[in-house]
Amino acid sequence: MFVLTFKSNKGRLLIALIVVALLISLLMALIFSGIGQGTFAVSSNFRYSTAAETNEDRVAFLKQFDWDVSEDPVEVRQVLIPEDFSGPFENYNNMQKMQGLDLLPYAGVSVKCYTYEIYNFPTDTGDKILANLLVYQGKVIGGDVCSAKLDGFMQGFAPLENRG
Repeated sequence: MFVLTFKSNKGRLLIALIVVALLISLLMALIFSGIGQGTFAVSSNFRYSTAAETNEDRVAFLKQFDWDVSEDPVEVRQVLIPEDFSGPFENYNNMQKMQGLDLLPYAGVSVKCYTYEIYNFPTDTGDKILANLLVYQGKVIGGDVCSAKLDGFMQGFAPLENRG
């Protein structure tokens, strides 16, 4: 039988507890801030990559949903995610949540919006159909598929007939 004994000091024990608490706090902060999370999201049991560092990544992102898109974006612009999520933006974020994303952690953050033209939309509306990708630090954090018409439609990335 082996017995280990040591003499404890209240000061050292207190410092050790503080260090452990700080390490746990740091780990929780990293987890909840999104650092360390993979580049995947899940929507209706469909797991998809959100990698968007390069143009090829962004085109591949849209191809996961079977979209045939322009090889280069038709527009790139900076977009500020509002801090207030009431009204229309609350509805927009609800659509993001349905596709496994959430813009709330990015409230008040400026992100890039890459817009691609979709060539194979299932119904011929005669309108230009666009995919908007909201990208932050090389990752798709939100977006939509929409008609370019002023009174057009807006939906999530997945074609309507593929939704569960």
